[in-house]
Amino acid sequence: MELVPGNTLRVGALYHRWKAPDGKRFYAGRRADIETYSVVVIDAHEFELLKIETGYRWSREYLNEFGGFNIEGSGSGFQNVAPIIDEWAAPQHRLNLGGSFPLSSTIKLVGNIAYGQISAPNGALTSEGNPLDSESRQMLDFGIQSTTSEYGTFKAGLFTVNRSDGIHITKDTYINPIGVEAPFYENRNSRQYGLELEWKSPWYRGWMSLFASAILMQSEYRKPGGSYTSDKEIPERLLTAGIYLHRSGFDASVFGSYVGPFENDRFSSSGPQPLGDYVNLNATAGYTFKSKARVYVSMKNLLHDKYSTVVGYYDEGFRIIGGLQFTF
Repeated sequence: MELVPGNTLRVGALYHRWKAPDGKRFYAGRRADIETYSVVVIDAHEFELLKIETGYRWSREYLNEFGGFNIEGSGSGFQNVAPIIDEWAAPQHRLNLGGSFPLSSTIKLVGNIAYGQISAPNGALTSEGNPLDSESRQMLDFGIQSTTSEYGTFKAGLFTVNRSDGIHITKDTYINPIGVEAPFYENRNSRQYGLELEWKSPWYRGWMSLFASAILMQSEYRKPGGSYTSDKEIPERLLTAGIYLHRSGFDASVFGSYVGPFENDRFSSSGPQPLGDYVNLNATAGYTFKSKARVYVSMKNLLHDKYSTVVGYYDEGFRIIGGLQFTF
């Protein structure tokens, strides 16, 4: 609805219900029935030059039944723990404020401020057997964006993300009674800051488009009572590039990404292990019929690089996937 000239207000509501009579993954054998209620309010206002958009989301879970809580440090009593019945979880809030201001017909300043809360995974525990706190996250990014019909859209900006009581998986795990390895978690403060570059071309001759992006950042974390130290579990460089092709029902894309080196000691018995530092190249081709049916073939990891992002769990290497997709 338009409240005043130049102002638009949108209001929405969302409902989601997850029912797993026999549980799932770490909670197999324990019934889960969780409802999520959400309300979204978005307001956009255009001044003479400045454009501002504000959004707010409220959400809350109602646990009809969940049997994964209150495990005291070990999974030995997993199936004997009384489930949570008919309880509300703490509400979660998310707020976003973004804006843009033109400097010329092709260049504008852009910025965004966001705050949000992330609930701990249902049943997640610390190694001491305590439940996790919700995570609070604050993000700020600002930069400059240029858009032309000849070169497309280019954006360069700085960003920072602060995570209070950030939710992190630890290297410590336990085996529950059904033989599944479940991880312990911990809350810790962390922050990232860096530079982001992004480019997307126009559609050349109406059938080809290119894109590329780069993120260069520094990550740090702080445990209770300590000072900030470099977080080597997060890569400092992320690069992506690709090409889209579309003509007369045929489509194809080639997408490549580079993930810089990082390390992790999860699932490792000998301390942190080097991970990352790999290139992943994928390609997809397909044809869409007038009936809206699409036949396609997708090729993953064309370089057949058996990289790993988690200790002991390597990518499967080169593989081909084919299929038929219908759009109604």
